[in-house]
Amino acid sequence: MVYARGSARPISQLTWMDRTGKQVGTVGEPGDYFNIALSPDEKRVAVTLLTGTPENRDVWLIDLVRSVSSRLTSDPANDVLPTWSPDGSKITFGSTRQPFGIYVRDASGSGEDELLLKGDEGTNPLDWSRDGRFILYFTYLTQLPGLGFSLGVLPTTGDKKPYPLLQSKFSNDHGAFSPDARWVAYTSNESGRDDVYVQPIPPTGAKYRISRNGGTQPMWRSDGRELFFLAPDSTMMAVQISTTHGFEAGIPQTLFVSGAVNFTGNRRQYAVAKDGQRFLINLPQQRAMPTPLTVVTNWQAPAQR
Repeated sequence: MVYARGSARPISQLTWMDRTGKQVGTVGEPGDYFNIALSPDEKRVAVTLLTGTPENRDVWLIDLVRSVSSRLTSDPANDVLPTWSPDGSKITFGSTRQPFGIYVRDASGSGEDELLLKGDEGTNPLDWSRDGRFILYFTYLTQLPGLGFSLGVLPTTGDKKPYPLLQSKFSNDHGAFSPDARWVAYTSNESGRDDVYVQPIPPTGAKYRISRNGGTQPMWRSDGRELFFLAPDSTMMAVQISTTHGFEAGIPQTLFVSGAVNFTGNRRQYAVAKDGQRFLINLPQQRAMPTPLTVVTNWQAPAQR
């Protein structure tokens, strides 16, 4: 019998890269990070971090100037996918606590967690429109067997009644509002693999395929003139966008191999600076020392006694 002690999970380091892929800085300590989101003023980053005994996923904030981390949530359930309000005052996140759904908390840490949307396990926020009026979220359609992830919109004003944005027999995920909230970029597997698409808001039936050979995790530059996404091999791609006369997308251009975690279920493994010149990447790290293996011979005898 052979066994190993300790965790086999990889540790990652939040790493700044420029458009050539050159590493230009790091943020915080290495840790077990899952999702990252830059604050609107780019002074803080919200992350999902696995810590503690027993281990638990919570939302943490990292000061980018001082590189100091602080916990925002502490519920025994998992809290994931932090998403900033456009003024940076609040953070939404998905939680597996009861009831399941999307919660919001003051980014200063004051006050209590407030339930915004009750849903099934797997209902989590993805983006908050710049005008503050809508929260984009995804949910798993457990009530409709055979369907995958669906995108929905939660209004923050009026009756605040959520409504579906993309619901089909295909899995639609990784959504992001354009800065003017007239378009949404998302990932769909309707072609047989994950590709990046853009469609107008509200939906008209029109949609535009952006990636040519697969892609996921789309994000917009702050002026809406460029869209980024990860290719299947984690290469950072960039596409010029024009909405002067409808919607026009350029040919995807290779920027650099990011090394970011990029497989189904991982969302927001990178963030983009407003000017599109730097990327904060959740970069897996090699362990400094290998995990030792212990070999036990004749192990059945003690067990039988």
